[in-house]
Amino acid sequence: MRPGASAVWGPNLWLVHVDDRLELSGTGHLEPVTLTSEDVDALLAASRSGAVPSDVRPALREALGVRGWDPAARSRVEPGEDLPSLTSASVTPWRSFPLLIWVVVGRALAWSHDSGQLAVVPDPVLHGLVGQGGTPAPMPSVPRPEQALVAATGRFGAEARDAAAPTTKVPLWFATCAQPGDGSPLALGMISSAIRVHDGGRLLETYDPAPIRMEAEELLGDVLRAGRPGVLLLSNYLWTVDHNLELAAIVKRLSPETITVFGGPSAPKYEADAEIFLRDHPQVDVLVRGEGEVTVCELLDALGGDLAALGALPAVAGLTLVLDGHTIRTADRERMSALDQIPSPYLTGLFEHLADMNGIWAVETNRGCPYGCTFCDWGSATLSRVRKFDLDRVRGEITWLAEHHVQSVFIADANLGLFERDVDIARHVAEQKLLHGSPSFILATFAKNTTKHTLPIVEVFVQAGLASEATLSFQTTDPTSLVNIRRHNVKPKIYDDLASDARARGIPVLSDLMMGLPGSDMETFKTDLQVCMDGDVATRAFGTIVLANSPMNDPEYRDRFAIETDSEDQVVASSTFTREDREEMVRFRDLQRIADHFGVLREVVRWVEREQGVRAVDVLWDLYATAVSNPERFPASSWFMLSARRYLTVPLGWPRFFAEIGTILQEVAGVSDDESLRTVLRVQEALLPAPERQFPDHVALAHDYVAFRHQTPEGSGPARYRPLRAFGPGELTIDDPSDACRLALRETLDISYTPEGSRRLTTEGGFMGDDNWELDSALARPMRGRYMVH
Repeated sequence: MRPGASAVWGPNLWLVHVDDRLELSGTGHLEPVTLTSEDVDALLAASRSGAVPSDVRPALREALGVRGWDPAARSRVEPGEDLPSLTSASVTPWRSFPLLIWVVVGRALAWSHDSGQLAVVPDPVLHGLVGQGGTPAPMPSVPRPEQALVAATGRFGAEARDAAAPTTKVPLWFATCAQPGDGSPLALGMISSAIRVHDGGRLLETYDPAPIRMEAEELLGDVLRAGRPGVLLLSNYLWTVDHNLELAAIVKRLSPETITVFGGPSAPKYEADAEIFLRDHPQVDVLVRGEGEVTVCELLDALGGDLAALGALPAVAGLTLVLDGHTIRTADRERMSALDQIPSPYLTGLFEHLADMNGIWAVETNRGCPYGCTFCDWGSATLSRVRKFDLDRVRGEITWLAEHHVQSVFIADANLGLFERDVDIARHVAEQKLLHGSPSFILATFAKNTTKHTLPIVEVFVQAGLASEATLSFQTTDPTSLVNIRRHNVKPKIYDDLASDARARGIPVLSDLMMGLPGSDMETFKTDLQVCMDGDVATRAFGTIVLANSPMNDPEYRDRFAIETDSEDQVVASSTFTREDREEMVRFRDLQRIADHFGVLREVVRWVEREQGVRAVDVLWDLYATAVSNPERFPASSWFMLSARRYLTVPLGWPRFFAEIGTILQEVAGVSDDESLRTVLRVQEALLPAPERQFPDHVALAHDYVAFRHQTPEGSGPARYRPLRAFGPGELTIDDPSDACRLALRETLDISYTPEGSRRLTTEGGFMGDDNWELDSALARPMRGRYMVH
């Protein structure tokens, strides 16, 4: 099976879930399908039984629902019921067939979100997906805890029944990730290491630490085999806490006397939040606040192996628990001063059984953050002294990862580049890649208030093929918002110099912004985007999430700024903006991304800005407002501006779109209908991908737009630039080395589902990721992504 696919299977069903779209260009027509009642029964049974992962199940319900079958209302299809055949689905070179393939009674069926059809997948395509013979190659499934329990009982039930007398030691179980590939278990690895060396290893006389488990089935197998209660330690993040709550509930059913201990960034520390969490989740016995290495060791020491001795835990600092119906919050704990007192789980062999795991593996070179940004919770280490791990240890862990061919590494520091030694660490990563061919990708969060070492580190990573950009995460430039979030940015000139230096070296530059910070509004958000456009920096703007343990979640802080959040903890309103304002920010965020990052209107708005002295963001907003308020008059631009984030395509073609844009510019910006306008529109259209273009493409221009764009400004205001009409004829040469014209122009839907199974478009998807439409020209900027120009 190719990378990016997963599979589950049942008695009558194979389901292949492909992460990205299956390109069926050139395969002609798919075969029509007639499903028998037995076929439908198999699909319905798989949907109910758990053979289908929870994230796929709504799509299956939808597929059946479109055909008139309601899985929620019907338990089966009656024998002999008439099930009409489906028409064939046509596939053209500019279409992709989405996502879901069922293999039912020997036939591979694909469900199309677009046409609402099921069709047979041709054998050659199926072979390419799942291997030889058209039969999915077995691979580990990723079941939810309930399915994992069934699987674990089948695998380990007999082994547990036939086991010898249980050991006298109390088992310790470690669970961290929702599924393989979510990330390395560094936090629990450190805790397991701490347990093994605490007080000379004395805890091992009482407790028996099991291997760290990344899959629920394996962990439940450990519980079944143990045959006695133990202590379950769970590390919780945004993406694992719900899974871990399910897992803890199942372990409690299997072993009611087992103690469950929740730690990690999503284990709430604020008093009211912790009390509510424990009340709502009775399967959780103990919450750990902050660093867990020392706290867990003292917890186990206090229990002394007696799982009924929870009454001894109030003497342990850093805990919240319920005793006799009352929530007990023990004293806060000081952070560790000597990190190297805990051996490395990499270098002591604790991760050897996980060495083949995919996903991102984490390495810490230091802990702590000297800054106090209210939206952040770096292990609850904000405003704390930065403590370093020994440099030889860090090098050793990086070497371990390279030797084990780990492809993706996260340097889990709050501020990579804060210290000069970070440049040496980056060089060591690059050297290991040269020696071992891995890692192939580095993820890091760079220092906030200093850029001295940032560019040297990025340059090392880029030259080694480990990264493809320099990220400037200033979040906002609004002075009021910066005060409210307790952040002090680097001076704008330093950012500008860094961006210019990076571009001079051919390194792409990206800026991260936060939308919806306390103190912000639509105008401050537009200003932030304008700053990025002025610096020719690609932009990602993310919604602000209130993390469980961040200062922003402090009740007094939330009340002060009237912070409101949605079901995903994103800020949707505050004292300075309403929910409607925030929706407008989202619309403008998407508009700016398609206009600037995808380049659809980048040159147009910059030209108007230079010629008219109007900010590019204001030009863009005027174009948007005029087009969407006049859909009958401007159908192409109205549709595109409202729907481009959903369908990255132009249904009426670029010529019609830019003809409308030219008309709008004349009416709202006072632009003359002359050769300057026609030159800009021709340049803008030529920079965008279109079918059947031939490259290199040499575009003759009435005015030399390249010279206009690269001129050195003089003075201030609109007069600092010579107008385009002052430049003589020119030419623009365009190439497409990344084949964007073939690859980029395809429908791109990023769909998720409500708990009820309804379709919805995700807030952040491929549109907000790395894709772009950058073609190669003298106007192009280096861009990260699938269609990146090198």
